[in-house]
Amino acid sequence: MSKALITRNALAASLKELTATNLFDKITIADITGNLGLNRQTFYYHFADKLELLYWIYDSEAFVITCDLTINNWGEKLNLFLKHLRSDKMFYVNTIKCSKEYFEQYLDKTLEELFKRAAIELDENNELDENETVLVAKFMSKGLTGVIIEWIRDGMKENEDDITSISVKLVENTKRVVYKQYVKENK
Repeated sequence: MSKALITRNALAASLKELTATNLFDKITIADITGNLGLNRQTFYYHFADKLELLYWIYDSEAFVITCDLTINNWGEKLNLFLKHLRSDKMFYVNTIKCSKEYFEQYLDKTLEELFKRAAIELDENNELDENETVLVAKFMSKGLTGVIIEWIRDGMKENEDDITSISVKLVENTKRVVYKQYVKENK
């Protein structure tokens, strides 16, 4: 592991440690670096600001879960993702309380791409054009993103296995019904 990656991981760990007891908006660069005995310049060598660090954490941690995400394994991956979020509960609760937009954009983008692939896969007869495929994908991704963000903001009270099971059933049934209805109406 390179020195730069070691430092980035240390800065990420520091931010995560600080968010266990503080809201993201209240944490400063000086807090993050001071926690490690580093100076502020070290932080700026690796990240432009704490938002970039936050995105880097989201990307690096979620990448392991989303890197081989497919239509066939998305329920399993969703469950792993929710378990990961729970394992770092206070980090996600305290960053999302300050501004859900950062996490929401990341999650929505990932889910939209997944649902776009699902819509294409279901559209065996090529009935949907590109705009319609994107609209179906956005509709599905916004819904699941909202459920996950609400679950985090409410303190992750529900069991992630239950959320996964219900989400998989809902999404599978909805995408089939929506697609069949759309094709029926537009023949």
